[in-house]
Amino acid sequence: MSNVSKLHNLIDTDDVIWENDGSGGGGMSDNLEKRVEKLEDGMSAVKLDLVRLTERSEQFVTKADLSELKGDLKSEIIGLKGDIKASVAEINLNTFKAIKESQESTLKVVQDRFDKLDEIARWKWGNIIIPIVMGIFGAVVAYLVAKAGA
Repeated sequence: MSNVSKLHNLIDTDDVIWENDGSGGGGMSDNLEKRVEKLEDGMSAVKLDLVRLTERSEQFVTKADLSELKGDLKSEIIGLKGDIKASVAEINLNTFKAIKESQESTLKVVQDRFDKLDEIARWKWGNIIIPIVMGIFGAVVAYLVAKAGA
């Protein structure tokens, strides 16, 4: 491409293109030969650039290539979306299971504490309060019987 940009420099020469002195164009043949030589050099540069561009253009992506790539990308994106949805569902399931296990564990701890408190309350009632109340009740009954018999 760089040689193509030099073409305009080949046209700008120091040679006199037309001698306008009224002699009928006497020095035009020398000038014309130089110009043709420079044009031939320029043409070879253009040909080289054209060969390079042709080689590069063979590597250009076509619409068909882009369409195929677009289809591949779409299918890959759809596959990734499915994988992501499956992963999110698995994470949600694992989170739900962990929360449920935590709730069950907490419920078991609370139930164990209530069972222990219930056991302590039964022990107090069975071993302390009921015997004391029965003793007091027996004493009151004995007092009332003794008072009624006297």
